[in-house]
Amino acid sequence: MGIETASAPSDELRRSSAPRGRFDLWRARVETIIIGGLMGAAMALVFYTVLMRYVSPANAPRFTDEIVVYGVMWAVMLAWGGVSRSRNHVRADLVLHVMPPRLRHLSEIAANVVGFAFALFLGWFGYLVAYEAWDFGDLSPTNIRFPLWVYYSALPIGALLMALGHARAAMEMIVDGPTDEKLQIGEEI
Repeated sequence: MGIETASAPSDELRRSSAPRGRFDLWRARVETIIIGGLMGAAMALVFYTVLMRYVSPANAPRFTDEIVVYGVMWAVMLAWGGVSRSRNHVRADLVLHVMPPRLRHLSEIAANVVGFAFALFLGWFGYLVAYEAWDFGDLSPTNIRFPLWVYYSALPIGALLMALGHARAAMEMIVDGPTDEKLQIGEEI
């Protein structure tokens, strides 16, 4: 029992049945392509902008900063679901290491239930903000005049994915039951 550095899709496949495992693998690949594409495009835009500012400052694009922020924001919020589903989110590992397995298991379930409730609250609040921006026709103050509801929509969508991830993690923990093994420092549950 050493430190594991497995990727999220393989962890999920190990815990799931064959048909669900194929779906999980497909979903994880699609998530990775979308999130990686957004982050890669943002990095390429930053590189292009910096290069143009040195080579030809007069021709450097002025709109890329806004697009980069939107792309990174969407990528981060889309990643919420996979992070919560694979239980790779920030948590109090030090406290978990000193708990007996049964109490650790119950606290992990409780944490996922609380995470699910928080994600639903965050999703509802994000929906209200995005709807208000759409209803009022809010546009960004830059020269792009980007509709802000598109930017704000990342919050309710990311929160919904996070809620689904917490719900699935809690259900898997309930079905699988507690583990009797002792945690090693740095090892994931």
